[in-house]
Amino acid sequence: MASYTKSSTRAEFNMLRTIALLLLGASFAYSQTCPVEYSSEGRPLLFGGVSSRCVSGCQSRAAVKPNDWGNVCSFDPEKNVWGICTEQQAKNSFELAKKLGGGSILQLSPCDLVPFLRGRTLWLLGDSHTKTLYRALQCFLFDFWNQKECKISTDPQDVADIAKQPAQEGVSNCFHLTGAGGGRICIISVALTSSLVNNTAVAGGGILPLLRQRLAKPEDIFYINTGTWHRKTPQWASEYKPDLEALGKYYQETRNEWPHMLFRETPAVHPADTARNVCLPLDGYNYDPSSGMLSLASTVNTSDTIGMWANSYGLNKVVRETLPQFGLYTVPAYNMTPPLVDNHVAMRNSVALDCLHYCQPGMPEAWVWYLYNAMRESRAGIRPLPLTISESSLAAAVPKSSSSSASIKGRDSSALRTAAPASQTKKSLLQQQQALGQGQYACTPSTIRL
Repeated sequence: MASYTKSSTRAEFNMLRTIALLLLGASFAYSQTCPVEYSSEGRPLLFGGVSSRCVSGCQSRAAVKPNDWGNVCSFDPEKNVWGICTEQQAKNSFELAKKLGGGSILQLSPCDLVPFLRGRTLWLLGDSHTKTLYRALQCFLFDFWNQKECKISTDPQDVADIAKQPAQEGVSNCFHLTGAGGGRICIISVALTSSLVNNTAVAGGGILPLLRQRLAKPEDIFYINTGTWHRKTPQWASEYKPDLEALGKYYQETRNEWPHMLFRETPAVHPADTARNVCLPLDGYNYDPSSGMLSLASTVNTSDTIGMWANSYGLNKVVRETLPQFGLYTVPAYNMTPPLVDNHVAMRNSVALDCLHYCQPGMPEAWVWYLYNAMRESRAGIRPLPLTISESSLAAAVPKSSSSSASIKGRDSSALRTAAPASQTKKSLLQQQQALGQGQYACTPSTIRL
């Protein structure tokens, strides 16, 4: 009996070692390859270089209409595309952003970001700032999708249920990554934090439980940004902290199975002088590009809670004080924005300035880097999924005997997550191999609304 136990233990150890080597080999192999090649010279890829530096594996840059992606993502102010920075605006933001990560933002390539997205869905849940981030990702990943957007589900009922939310319709769309391993990025408009969890007015009790019940996988990433709408009414303002607490508790209670959730801050809103059609500066808000820190001068009236709430500083203060209690990581988005008073866009089809939203390239591209950096640092346990394991290799590594008690720890689980049986792990890994391609999703050519 003792000999059998040692033999079984050795076999199980060898099995686990083989699987581990396969996983490591798969991750390494993928990290060393990229289906798209960019030249080493030109504008930083994140700030428009993708448009001009692609050498091989490129999507077509042909553009007929002003709002075709080939025009949009060139970030050329002469092409009359809404939301694109003037030359001076682009310079303003670039001077602040170029020091992020000690300057590593200037070297960021889509090939660095894509491995974190393969085999899963990145769910972007939030307000209009989330739409801006979605657009920035579409441009940065230009060569990794075919400029078609797809319905979030093949079931129209899912789309309808997600859309039915308080305050604002939950419009949803996805774009699917081309190439081995697939992956997709989906956006769902969520105006109020209360729509995320514990809400009987939303199907499933909230957008998060609804997604988990019907569409999401534990490997998926949930990236949330709600806040701006909580500036609109006194009631929504008073509900922000308890709504964040409810979100934090939900994450805390489910993080062992669903660990990959991040929350993003709300950027600064500059006061608007509508008579002169200018956005007014936030005097005394001092940003240090080297450290990424924001300090307030003694002249700032911090007791003006209404004013600080209106410019979003107060919103983010609540976020920073609340979510860390529940282990929910907050991604920076505010500190760099107070100095960018001149980097706002005009209202659509109008010359009136919109002192809420920011032009591209600039702050939205910095948000892409902040997201990448959070994943690179394995915040919320996020790591690239192994996607190149063949079924035959994995099957050979896993004994066919049903009596085996060997287990393997989930690669993206927290330290508290219970390990899954090897047979279940095999099934999970093989499911992840299935490309998140467009398949039967309803997809249509995508353009930007001007």
